[in-house]
Amino acid sequence: MANRPETGTPHPIKHNLLLSLSATKQTMIFFLICVLSASVGCTTTPKPASLLVLQVSEVEEALRRIEASYRQKDAARLLSYLDTEFKQADRFKAQIHQDFTAFSEINMTMKVIRVNKTNAGILTAIHWEKTLTERADNPRRLTLPSPLHQSGHALFVWSLDALPRLLDVRGDAPWGGE
Repeated sequence: MANRPETGTPHPIKHNLLLSLSATKQTMIFFLICVLSASVGCTTTPKPASLLVLQVSEVEEALRRIEASYRQKDAARLLSYLDTEFKQADRFKAQIHQDFTAFSEINMTMKVIRVNKTNAGILTAIHWEKTLTERADNPRRLTLPSPLHQSGHALFVWSLDALPRLLDVRGDAPWGGE
């Protein structure tokens, strides 16, 4: 490092503070900076999930339960997912009864495509696919290809309750296989 010609002392601008410190002090400063950086990052708490995210999770879980109940032909459990204000309760009961008596095996999957929250409830656009195997002893046998594959899109309207209940189904309802 060049000294000032008039005094013989190091030039203040060219003098580096870290170079004048011992290696031990440099290591201590580096360690202190690392610890402080890490502690600042740890003090932030994660944001809680928004209410809509929690409601969508509950709706997706309700869909999984409806799929399982439909596959197991459990009408009582399926009806428990309907809100008391469900607009098509009688039609729904008739359709699931028709499916349960006409088909020996029912497999269905539903996927949420889009979600919209309104004052009336949570609207979910659903894409569904199902495979149905007709019963050999079905009195109303339709001579359908076996297994029968169906798919469609529907709009499910859910209540805003803690456990969402189905209020309405619009479009291609996933039940009623004939």
